Amino acid sequence: MRNLKKDLAHAYKEEELFWRQKSREQWLKAGDKNTKYFHNCVKGRKIKNKILMLLDESGCEHFSEGAKGNIAVEYFRDLFMSSNPFDLISLFEGFTPRVTQSMNEMMTAPITNDEIKRAAFSIKGNSAPGEDGLSGFFYKRFWHIDNESVLEEIQGFFRTASLPSGWNHTQICLIPKINNPTLMKDMRPISLCSVHSKIISKILCDRLKTILPQIISDTQGAFVSGRLITFLLLMR
Repeated sequence: MRNLKKDLAHAYKEEELFWRQKSREQWLKAGDKNTKYFHNCVKGRKIKNKILMLLDESGCEHFSEGAKGNIAVEYFRDLFMSSNPFDLISLFEGFTPRVTQSMNEMMTAPITNDEIKRAAFSIKGNSAPGEDGLSGFFYKRFWHIDNESVLEEIQGFFRTASLPSGWNHTQICLIPKINNPTLMKDMRPISLCSVHSKIISKILCDRLKTILPQIISDTQGAFVSGRLITFLLLMR
């Protein structure tokens, strides 16, 4: 009987954790069993984010999932397609190099296992998972079991500069900017990436953060930690 109670308590805990992750609620860290609350949060998010109808360029209404998907694909294809491509390489001609030899050596030094673990544990546990369905919480929870394979896979990428195609697959999620959106411009797209992809990005960002203040001019307000664009407005 004691083992059954223990198993039941564990099942309740896992159920609560599942619905908490689905709800994306960040403020509640611990407490009594709240599966009903989390379930209602998930239900509310689905209702709020559901796209019932989209208008195409001609103003025609479309309700089927396939038609709405086609409208989204065409919208982003037109948005990111250039009709007059420009040779970007020529824009960098005449620039004085700012990256020193020591900076380059630091950036290209072998990636350590500590860097990989630090990047993995910096990912929010409840952030939306990518195509594989695994969240940052899964990696932290089972790091003691799965760390060797994760370390080897990430190290393999930096050794070979070859990214497995599955790591780069993302799911595009449309977040409504307004209630009941009917136009694509009324929605904000976000990419749901795999944790492996996030780990690689965070490692590169952490290394870049150490040299960016020395490369970026004091008159620029972006891309430097602790420096905001609004600071320049205050200075003027």
